[in-house]
Amino acid sequence: MAAFARVLRTAPDRLARHAVHPLRRIAALAQRGGAVACLDRPRSQDPHDQLRRQIRGAVAADERPLIPDRRRRGRQATWRRGQRLPWSVPPAGEVMEPERPREPQRLRLDPVNAAVITQILAWGYRPPAAGHP
Repeated sequence: MAAFARVLRTAPDRLARHAVHPLRRIAALAQRGGAVACLDRPRSQDPHDQLRRQIRGAVAADERPLIPDRRRRGRQATWRRGQRLPWSVPPAGEVMEPERPREPQRLRLDPVNAAVITQILAWGYRPPAAGHP
């Protein structure tokens, strides 16, 4: 008996990224009395249904290596538009809003740290130029 009676998924390619793995998982679950149901494309008796699932799985496997680059380029575009901060730790003397930490308009001055930085700069400290240790 399967641990799950039915596995719901949104799309056929969400069960696994490689074309063969979803078919193996579906078959293994079926052997134990379980089933897999897809919300956006219900299973049918159409003989081409399995071929369509294999093709979608192959396309998903092909897309997988492209996702990180697309995500990176999307983040860079939002930074350039000023809608997102390019760092995860705020600059010294500033604090990020906990609810929306990456939005530039929510960055605010931390009075305690800002006072320390002001004092350090008053003593004559100048940070090294970019690229120099």
